[in-house]
Amino acid sequence: MYIIFYNTCMKSKSILIILSLTMIMMALIPTQAKASLIYTQETSEFSFGNTKNLNSDLNTQKFVFLSGFDSNLGTLASVSIDFTSFWVLGGSVNVSNHYNCPRDTFLWCKLTTSGSAEFSQALYMELVSHNATGNYTFETSGYNKTECFDTEYINKGNNASTGCSKTSGSARTFSQKIIDYDFELTDFIGGDNTLEFSLYREISKIYSGCTNGNRMCNTFSNQNKWAGAISVTYGYEEITLPTSVSEPSSLAILAFALLGFTSRRFKRLS
Repeated sequence: MYIIFYNTCMKSKSILIILSLTMIMMALIPTQAKASLIYTQETSEFSFGNTKNLNSDLNTQKFVFLSGFDSNLGTLASVSIDFTSFWVLGGSVNVSNHYNCPRDTFLWCKLTTSGSAEFSQALYMELVSHNATGNYTFETSGYNKTECFDTEYINKGNNASTGCSKTSGSARTFSQKIIDYDFELTDFIGGDNTLEFSLYREISKIYSGCTNGNRMCNTFSNQNKWAGAISVTYGYEEITLPTSVSEPSSLAILAFALLGFTSRRFKRLS
């Protein structure tokens, strides 16, 4: 009976010792550093201004440059490019006429004066330079027609003037988010001007003129603005090193206490 009890106690002692040593080892193993995702962003604005009294075609181009990711910050994990812009395309018409109705006219003369300014535009944003192969182009279009007219009835032998003026415009947003394309993250690692964007605006005159505008005929595109911003956001992992702790952990204290208690208890039994 005594032998059975002794063997049971010895087995329990071994289990407690193994458990204590395991807890000590777990407490002494340093915690692995955890990576936290950090974001950094760079933005560049652009503006094409406003060309007033435009009565012909107009093609303009601008370039925007953004820096690549600095690999000294950490490991690049994600890249997104945001393009936001707002455009306006408008016209202005101002026309007048003066007319004498002949005396030999039957009753009266009808005088109609009109003017029209009709323009269209195409806007392009292209990512033209990075380390990857292939370019990515996004485009939109706009249209505006501004017109006015005036009609006067003049008694025979009399004279009169006609005229009208009008201004109108169209406005829209042109935005695009470039993400998850055929880019490799390493394509965006670099210094200044790693990313190059080409912005191109093409304004076309469809028609600009007046009917019976013998005194004044002004038909223009007086509103042709396009402005916005391009930003690139880099998400990267920064490795945080473990901090040294001078005091023993709670798990280690508990393990040593359990080991001491086990040794003391079975020493008495033996």
